[in-house]
Amino acid sequence: QASTAKRRSPTRPIGNMSSGRSGLVPMAVAPAAQARLPQLAGHSSAPSAAAPSSPPAQTAASSCAPVAVAAASAAVCLRRQRRCGRQRASLRRAQPEEVTSDAAERRPSAAEAAFLADVIRGAPYLPMLRMAENSLLLRLASLMKEVNAMPGDTIVKVGDEKASMYVIADGKVEIDRPLSVGSEQDAATRTGSRGDQFGAATLFGTSSSQRANVTAKTKCQLWRLDRDAFDAAISENSRKMQAEANAGDVVAKSDSREIFVVSDSTAESAHYSVRAALRQFGEERRRTSRTTVFRFVHDPKEVRQIVTLAANKDALIVYTLMEPKAHKEMVAACEELGVKGCDLWATLLTNLEGLFDEKAAGVSGRRQAVNDSYMSVVQAVEYTRIVDDGVRPSLWHEADIMLIGPSRAGKTPLAFYLAQQGYRVANYPLVPDEDPPEELFTIDQKKCFGLLISAERLQTIRTQRMKKMGRSGSQYADMNNIKKEISWIRTFFIRKGPTWPLIDTSNAGVMETAARIMEIMDRRKGDALAAATVDAPDS
Repeated sequence: QASTAKRRSPTRPIGNMSSGRSGLVPMAVAPAAQARLPQLAGHSSAPSAAAPSSPPAQTAASSCAPVAVAAASAAVCLRRQRRCGRQRASLRRAQPEEVTSDAAERRPSAAEAAFLADVIRGAPYLPMLRMAENSLLLRLASLMKEVNAMPGDTIVKVGDEKASMYVIADGKVEIDRPLSVGSEQDAATRTGSRGDQFGAATLFGTSSSQRANVTAKTKCQLWRLDRDAFDAAISENSRKMQAEANAGDVVAKSDSREIFVVSDSTAESAHYSVRAALRQFGEERRRTSRTTVFRFVHDPKEVRQIVTLAANKDALIVYTLMEPKAHKEMVAACEELGVKGCDLWATLLTNLEGLFDEKAAGVSGRRQAVNDSYMSVVQAVEYTRIVDDGVRPSLWHEADIMLIGPSRAGKTPLAFYLAQQGYRVANYPLVPDEDPPEELFTIDQKKCFGLLISAERLQTIRTQRMKKMGRSGSQYADMNNIKKEISWIRTFFIRKGPTWPLIDTSNAGVMETAARIMEIMDRRKGDALAAATVDAPDS
């Protein structure tokens, strides 16, 4: 201690310590701090009982040494605390959920839940939810938790064991799916915005690992659905549905309507006639009816079995049986078992027999007559095939009908259906800001028909198309882009095709749309008498 005291300056207080480049430098220490520093350093400020007596200077040095050590220790602790604070801040930026999730776990409002339910319904990897009741989707939405992120925050990383789906409510994120995670088509970097989601794959299947790196590009509000909550809601809904099904068996049986279609050939005529007839009744009636089709029924024993099944289910039988034995058994079995039967051909055949003064042959099946009408259909189908999707404009002048509309609006199936009716049909997919071939405006404009479709319906069709191709998140199916595209197409029709009839295909089937087009073409000829057609005789 004496040697230590000699090395120190007697005129400079030993208790004054500060940090410097070369180590510890004396600095002022408040009396209150001096009282606590020895305790922090693990020393006692009281002199040791065993220590020998020292001169006054030595005693001062001895009593102040613990204070100096404590000051040094406190400075180190302070620097360490600051360094740890910076590390924790860095970790919080790398893990935004730990700092930006609402501590109270705010749940979505009614409007937010409706928005989330729509996103969940269309989420990839969750196909079982596309036809789910809205109540289940709203229940899943209500279980989501709000998550906020700042620009640069990493929301999830590849391999994170976070079995959660995220829906973007506001802001933009960068979604990077590395090639090593999926197929070559899956590997991509894209920008996600409101209405996009990621992580849906972790809710369904055996893997709970995230498949993409997702980073916030702007300030974002997201909603998170955890797998535990998802599983619980699905299980609860399944139990509820099973209970309702068990309780409603008797009611469902009394409300449902069974229709059996029976034919000794393809049953196409009878089935089509039943579908057409059902359209004369309300949607609720059609929804509660179920049609079962029995094809190529020749054996009377099979006829008896079908009638017995119909009796048990209180079904109506609609049949087209040409073979005498099968027909006779159908009539007898229906009468015996009290089943209502409708012979579609009976009245027609009876009248034709009177017209020709000849009995019907009673032969099942049909032979396609190769005549002019048949060959006309074949040629129409071939023409429609070679000009499909806007190709070979030089042949468009040969078309009977020209269909113009956005991609995936149903032009091709409609064109081929019309071709089977004998029409030569070309079609052209409109692309915003792209001028169609000049031939579109030089052909007879009465042949042109514009097709429209709602943005929601078009997005559904395009999303399904992208899924079949193994792609998701494409701009092709983005709702904002689709709305802009439809707006451009409407303007195009006004500017370039003001005389074209416009037909909305959003909720119309192929046959319904085709019937509308054929009706317009017939009315251009005059009345129904002027538009009548004559079939060529069979050969």
